[in-house]
Amino acid sequence: MSYEELTASPLETLAACVDFLGWPREPEAYCQRVVDYCRFDNMRKLEEERAFDGGRALAAGGRRPEGFKVRKGRVGGYHSYLSDADVAYMDRYIAERLDPIYRYS
Repeated sequence: MSYEELTASPLETLAACVDFLGWPREPEAYCQRVVDYCRFDNMRKLEEERAFDGGRALAAGGRRPEGFKVRKGRVGGYHSYLSDADVAYMDRYIAERLDPIYRYS
């Protein structure tokens, strides 16, 4: 599963994960509630409200937008932070050193 797949078709990707784990399928209405809860806008709101109690889930750097874990919600958003050379380096590193099961296309 990749972030891109989850973003493009969240219900289907969630169902595939449940199947992979061997868990029983829940009714689609329940799965839709899970997807709705995990949508970007809700996760950002919860983070802003500090609903996640604990150090690792709290925004770094106070209330700065870039300090939040949930920042932009865009597929490929890392291109805004990394140079083309950095992206190329990471792509090569992943291709050469990670087991194919962990690679995203």
